Amino acid sequence: MIKISNNLKRKYNQKIWSNRSYSNIEKDLFIGFYMIRKLMDSNKIINSLNLTKICVKKYPFTGKYNNDFKYKSLYDLYNLYESEDIKLSLRDLCNQFIHSYFFSMFIPFKKSLLGFFYVQTKKRTSTYIILDLYMLSNYFNLLVVITNIG
Repeated sequence: MIKISNNLKRKYNQKIWSNRSYSNIEKDLFIGFYMIRKLMDSNKIINSLNLTKICVKKYPFTGKYNNDFKYKSLYDLYNLYESEDIKLSLRDLCNQFIHSYFFSMFIPFKKSLLGFFYVQTKKRTSTYIILDLYMLSNYFNLLVVITNIG
């Protein structure tokens, strides 16, 4: 878990992105969220941490959708100018990410990785979520300290 957190922080300053970079970060996130969910299932994470709410940004669906998901831009599907701050439980966040329909990294101007977009499988025609990179890596570090796992 600490390795995943450190990998995420290193990606913040990465300037050159290859297909391997993209797949490694998606793999790290998936494994990290899966580890958290397994720790919760085995009661290794204290209840107060299970109840913690994590702030994410939610974007509304524009109504333009077909099953292909072949669009030039995410602006075609979601109104990225209208965000709403919502709070998700740790378990909900893990489940939504693990079972996401679509995943993308937020790298404005192809400079630095700032966060991650994902679309929930069950609500793909209603919401689009963004996670902040630093918040996520700090949360992974916190879990390592609290649970004494690495």
